[in-house]
Amino acid sequence: MLSQARMAFDTTSGRASGPPTDESAVGREYAAATQGAAFRLMPERTLVRVTGDDRVNFMHGMCSQDIKALKPGMVSYGLVLTERAHVVADFYVYGHERELLLELDRSLWPQASELWEKLIVAD
Repeated sequence: MLSQARMAFDTTSGRASGPPTDESAVGREYAAATQGAAFRLMPERTLVRVTGDDRVNFMHGMCSQDIKALKPGMVSYGLVLTERAHVVADFYVYGHERELLLELDRSLWPQASELWEKLIVAD
């Protein structure tokens, strides 16, 4: 993958060449991605904010990851599991002081939220 990312495609000759070296938008984006930092909007992903005093205990019991060990500023990977340990979705969880942020595939959110809504016990 890295070798593909470092190649540019010359549309006039149809051949691959080295990385872009000009000051075009592509050249600037390539330089930013390889020499600094870059980001990409990912419309296929969604962020879900989990709040409440019992957010850590609830999420700890609803997924494969040790959410209780997650400290603010940490990121961890986990799986959303059914009661029978079948995988519903995979996600990243970001620890914050007053909330957890879950990043998961947008198409899997309906199944995950339906499962969690079923299992929420209100006080």
